[in-house]
Amino acid sequence: MLFAGELDQVDSIERHKTEVLAYLPNAEFKIIKGIGHLIPIDEAHELAKEIASVMGGLLLSRNNA
Repeated sequence: MLFAGELDQVDSIERHKTEVLAYLPNAEFKIIKGIGHLIPIDEAHELAKEIASVMGGLLLSRNNA
């Protein structure tokens, strides 16, 4: 899972796609709206919600397998 802030002015969405996702071919890419570069510092609660959502989906798919 790769998270990027929609308003990131340090590493653009395009840069995330070309420079990071290239090394994570099976990763899901999630853009968090209204957030900049320092997601864990500036929006820790929002990041935690996103991680919980991803983990919940993984647990559901694992339980249904």
